[in-house]
Amino acid sequence: MGLELKGSVSLDGSGWEAGLNKIEHATNHIKNVIASAFGVAAIEEAIRRTVEYGSKITDTSRRVGVSIEALQELGFAAKQSGSDLEALTNFIERLNSARINPKKFASFEKLGLDSVARNLPVEELIMKLSLNLRNRSSQEVIGPLRDIGGRGAGSLLPMLKENLDEVREAAHKLGDVMKTQDAVMLKFLADEMQILSQVILVSVAPAIISFIDVLMLLVNRVKGAGTFWGKFGAKPDLGKEIVESFAGSVERVFGPGSKKGDEAINKLNKRFIEAGAASETEVKELDEATAKMKEDLIKRQKAIEGINAIPDFESVMDEPKTKKIRAPATPEDSLIRVGNFLGNSQSAITRIGERTNVLLEAANSELRAMRQILAVMGTGSFEVPP
Repeated sequence: MGLELKGSVSLDGSGWEAGLNKIEHATNHIKNVIASAFGVAAIEEAIRRTVEYGSKITDTSRRVGVSIEALQELGFAAKQSGSDLEALTNFIERLNSARINPKKFASFEKLGLDSVARNLPVEELIMKLSLNLRNRSSQEVIGPLRDIGGRGAGSLLPMLKENLDEVREAAHKLGDVMKTQDAVMLKFLADEMQILSQVILVSVAPAIISFIDVLMLLVNRVKGAGTFWGKFGAKPDLGKEIVESFAGSVERVFGPGSKKGDEAINKLNKRFIEAGAASETEVKELDEATAKMKEDLIKRQKAIEGINAIPDFESVMDEPKTKKIRAPATPEDSLIRVGNFLGNSQSAITRIGERTNVLLEAANSELRAMRQILAVMGTGSFEVPP
């Protein structure tokens, strides 16, 4: 019988508005609870984790040789027994290695697994192992189990002593197993998203490099501007000179000329010139340093990539001459001796013959095409038709 909830709100004449407010308040509370439980961030995280899980379970299944759904079922059994999927994966990998190692065969025998059982698919081998361990004491089987499954096999012993058929069925009933096609599609989606992100990174890289180049030039100009204003305002009487220059300018406009004002203007002009020269020198030096840094980076890049590796012929010429030791002559046949100018090995003659065959075949193709043209023109020879 389903759960049924009932409630009532009194809406008599005197409390009609209060009743509506009570309903609205309860509705808003429910909306807030739903929004907090299933917010955008939570949904985004759920999608990310789902894609990640599907991709991981698919990759793990291919690595250990267990079907996607069986791996999830056994993983569910491992979690129910206090272990996890990672421990199960490590156990399966060691089990796969042990069953082809003759030194481990005795441990398999102690666990009731003969040569036929060792060659079963790993999923069936685990089920057979679980069936053999179900009614045996842990002290009796822990040694050989660790020998074939590694030290971490002990954490999976409670799982292996369970009825795995029932636990695997329960995993499906509880909805803990993702379908194979869904997991594979999520794997493809994760791969495509990874490729897309890589394409975006590769596409953005040139723009970032160009931006850094422009940014460095901009920084150099800002530093140059700082040098200008630092040089321009270095003296404490700058304010006095500015006032005097403006006073002289006003006096020249509205009254007789002022020699003092002209001198102040000349001082300001001199400061501007000095500050501009200092700024220009600063920017030039910064640009040269930037260019040198870029040149060094390019040299390092080419050294790493092996691009434009130019041999140092001068150092080779300066090396002391040593007497060459003639290597013993290789056996040659008459064909190689006659055509020695073509190469000193049988492979060179073979390559020349292959190339000659290609050229002859091309010539034959051209002759066939010419004969077809002549046939259309009404003559069967290479003579010009009348």
